Amino acid sequence: MENTLKADGMNPSAPSFSNDHETSTILRAVFLALERRQSVSKVCERPSALVKAQPRKRRHPEKSYLSKSRVEKLEEKLDDLVNLLTTSHEVGPREAPSRSTSAKPADGNGNSVNQASESTASSPDQARLWDNRLLIGGPLEIRFGLPPESAKDIKARLETMGKETPIYRLPHIDLGSEDAGHLLHIFRDEMNPNFPFISIPDSVTASELRRDRPSLYTSVMAVTSRNSSQQISLGKLFMKQVANRMVVDGERNIDLLLGILTFSAWCCRHFSNIPGFTVLLTSASTLVGDLGLHRPPAKQTERTLEERRALLGYYCIHSIISTFFRRLEPPRWTPYHDDCCEILSNAGVHRDDKYAVALLKIQLLGEKICQSPWHDVSDTSTTAAPPILYMKGLQEQSKDVERSTIFEQQNNVSVLLSYQNTNVVLYKFGLSKSSALSMFTFREFNRLEYLYTCLQAVKSFFDTWLTMPISRLHTYSIPMSCQVTWNLGILQLLSTFEHPDWDLTWVKETIDFTELLGKLAGRFNQGKEVLGMDAYTTDRVDIYSHIGRIFAWMKTYFEGQPGHNHNNFDLSNAGGFVDFDFLNDVWMGDTFGPWEYQSVQ
Repeated sequence: MENTLKADGMNPSAPSFSNDHETSTILRAVFLALERRQSVSKVCERPSALVKAQPRKRRHPEKSYLSKSRVEKLEEKLDDLVNLLTTSHEVGPREAPSRSTSAKPADGNGNSVNQASESTASSPDQARLWDNRLLIGGPLEIRFGLPPESAKDIKARLETMGKETPIYRLPHIDLGSEDAGHLLHIFRDEMNPNFPFISIPDSVTASELRRDRPSLYTSVMAVTSRNSSQQISLGKLFMKQVANRMVVDGERNIDLLLGILTFSAWCCRHFSNIPGFTVLLTSASTLVGDLGLHRPPAKQTERTLEERRALLGYYCIHSIISTFFRRLEPPRWTPYHDDCCEILSNAGVHRDDKYAVALLKIQLLGEKICQSPWHDVSDTSTTAAPPILYMKGLQEQSKDVERSTIFEQQNNVSVLLSYQNTNVVLYKFGLSKSSALSMFTFREFNRLEYLYTCLQAVKSFFDTWLTMPISRLHTYSIPMSCQVTWNLGILQLLSTFEHPDWDLTWVKETIDFTELLGKLAGRFNQGKEVLGMDAYTTDRVDIYSHIGRIFAWMKTYFEGQPGHNHNNFDLSNAGGFVDFDFLNDVWMGDTFGPWEYQSVQ
């Protein structure tokens, strides 16, 4: 190669550089760089102590029109190029490391050498990508380190192998004399504020909703119809839609999720079919997971406000129902949920978004209360911390939530009832007969204070509920149903709790349990006439008449007990901490069903 370079004419008398001369100079620089690399490699492989160096003949210096500094710069650039090519072939389609301008370490001869760490060290981005592949996996290009173009080609081939998702066509629904537009107005303006996570713009008509959101349309018609048999028929149709679209056709879209949330939040009829209710919640979990709504979106994409509302609505209804029925584990709250709440609060797009955020604040407080050591346990250890240690903190958090949601409580009855119900949950453990509580002093566990506060919270809850107009009974959501049931159970315990410092006569004067049952029965019994339910018949087959009959029966039953002692639960022999969740799905099934649900085809 050296002869070739000479043959190419290193003529000292040449007046200027030619193209051939420039090429030969670069080739010579490449040769020198490779020769130095080879010599360094040989020195590493064969130690000088074992191999005797051969004497080299002195070479006559050759004149060059390139200065020494320029040759060294070319060599450094070539070294960087070689390193870059080597790294890109070893690592794959990752970002090329930036070229450093700092001086490189030199060997004893003053030659520039590369440290081993330069070929093995990873930049922070490279390390992050590697760990993502190791721990998470992800798309094809990340999981296997493929170039993005190759991953797109593979995805395209896979998509062509599968069948396209069929477009769902909603069959004809005969609403009889009811107008779909009027039912949509009832849902949007009257019912939605009590579960403000489904936003249907005012400009959307019933026909447009049917075309673009067929499942949401079906669920809205099911929960707003004034015809009892029509309600049940539409409910069954919706459940079949969920089965066919999700299981048979494998659909995953926001329409299905919004329809499930709507049906879960207002369809009291499914209290008679708890397994079906569980299916709805698990289906919602599947949709949230498959659509990726529970995590931040990929870069250069953005979640819509509708998707963020759906995620928060799923969390709210799932958390409430899982806590009440004890069938499912509540979902996990993440920082991304906080981001969604902040975005909804600041967007100011929909009038009900602020109520949705307030409901979530209250629900999160309720979850913290239930995580305290005196809740959700069957036996309290004698080594448990005094209640005063965590009660003070929870009381302060409750006050903070009250201050931050005071406007929403004043303007939305659902938010107010939720906060009042949370106070009942906070102080209910004053009713506990656990022997472990006897070890604490009056200051550590002020039972009388907690009992009094709990009773006042229950009274405030029902005072608020009884002020709701009967014409708004149709807005009575599933979360509100759970709250009424829970507070009735706590009031019964407060009315029968035997303790030297607790005056049952004063409790009855404050709020009478059986008298309250009579008031509830009377209000529900008026629902048929006030709401115009089943105008085609005088038979009381509607859900409101059914609930009214149950409350009336309960009142008669408890008043028939000797001395009005309506305590059917012997707590004295329970042992350990008493689980107050006796008003579970069995009680709710007796209250709200079956009322001929299974017989309607």
